[in-house]
Parts: sequence; structure tokens; C-alpha cells
Amino acid sequence: MESESKLLDIRYLREAIERLENDAKSDLKIALYGSSFFLIVSLIPVGQLDHASLVVSAIDIWYFMSWGNDQLRLRQYRESLKEIEGANGLEVKEENHANFSYERILYYSTSLVIFALFVAGLVMDWSVIGDPFFRTAYFGVAILSFLVVTMTFFLGFRKHGRVLTKS
Repeated sequence: MESESKLLDIRYLREAIERLENDAKSDLKIALYGSSFFLIVSLIPVGQLDHASLVVSAIDIWYFMSWGNDQLRLRQYRESLKEIEGANGLEVKEENHANFSYERILYYSTSLVIFALFVAGLVMDWSVIGDPFFRTAYFGVAILSFLVVTMTFFLGFRKHGRVLTKS
């Protein structure tokens, strides 16, 4: 009976990990393509399309919130799976592989592309928002939101050890 329960837990955790990894990849694509699209549209010199860059901050902050939540949950599920499977489990074997640290570095650094688009959007927004009050309010909310998301992400990972390498 305990063995069957253990197998069900392992199956549940594997499916949850796969779903979260797929969600994170989908979020990355939405943020990358959405941010790029609105930045490009804001460069078109016709109409009021220069305001399209204002959408980029919202997309990118949403991405960092969603992606950060997925990463924290993934870490939690992977740790639970390692506990259940033990030292010879798949998660432990993956972490012990020679390429694991490099794979993690590439995986986490993809968010730097989204961050670069976020910064590019903010730079463009500076010239679009002329009113000093609205400029201050907009940048205050955008930067504060980003800092809250970033701090939450790193505080969550701090509970589980280092982010890019084995725990």
C-alpha cells in the first residue's frame, strides 16, 4: 500500500513538474514575442503608436511574476520528488550530470532577454510620457512592481539554497 502511494506521489510530481516547465516556456514566448512586437510597433512613426511601448512593462512584469511563481513551485516539487525517490532517483541523477549547471545557467539567463526588453520599453516610455506627474507615477509603479517580484523570487529561492547549482 505504501509503495502504491509512493508511486502515485512520484507520478503526480512528475506531471506537475512537466506542466510547470511547459507553462514557463509558454510564458517566455508570450513575453518575448509580445514585448518585441509592441516595441517594434512603437517605432512606427504614424498615429499614436509610440504609446505601444507602455504595454511592454505590463507584459514583462506579468512574465516575471508568472515565471518566478513557476520556478518556486518547480523547486518545491523537485525537492519533494528527490525526497521520495532517494539518492538513486531521476532528479538526483539529473543534478549530478556534468551539464546540469550549464543548463541551469542558460535556462535562467533567458530571462535576461526579457529584462533587456523591459529596460528598452522603459527607455522608450520616458520619451512618450511627457507629463511629470504621470511619468513619476508610471515609473514608480513599474519599478516598484519589478523590485517586489524580484525580491520575492530570490527570497523564495534562498530558502532552498543556491539557484543555479545543486542544493
